[in-house]
Amino acid sequence: MAHRGLPSNLTGGMVCFVAVLHESPWYRLERVAPGALSLLRTSTPWDSLGELGAAHEPLLAALDAQRAARLLIDLRAAPSRNDPEFEERFERYRARLTAGGAQTGLLLRTRVGALQVQRLARNDGVDLRVFHEEDTARTWLEGDAPS
Repeated sequence: MAHRGLPSNLTGGMVCFVAVLHESPWYRLERVAPGALSLLRTSTPWDSLGELGAAHEPLLAALDAQRAARLLIDLRAAPSRNDPEFEERFERYRARLTAGGAQTGLLLRTRVGALQVQRLARNDGVDLRVFHEEDTARTWLEGDAPS
């Protein structure tokens, strides 16, 4: 686990110590405050659906090792993908990402993306928050906003 005095993707430009818990071409998981985790989905696309397991198993192990009250997943850079084969293969990982007991928020780029995520969350029976503004998401993550 690396500790860096560098701005994280959700520290509002402030210098703080961020614990990098997992990093891969697809994800970066950080502890940005006690009980608060930030998961950034990078812009790296999946070369094949076979990469899903290799990308998610280590990430899920890192998430499972943490006790987080809140998890913010930043999907703004993620390549858009909603084909049926991808959704079917990704479903098991999506369910495990939100199953740890932490309140979950998603930071999204578009309203269309929010509709897709809300549809999937309804199908999964998951309660989550959707944000479009980084400042609002960061305030929620840090616990200063009502859940």
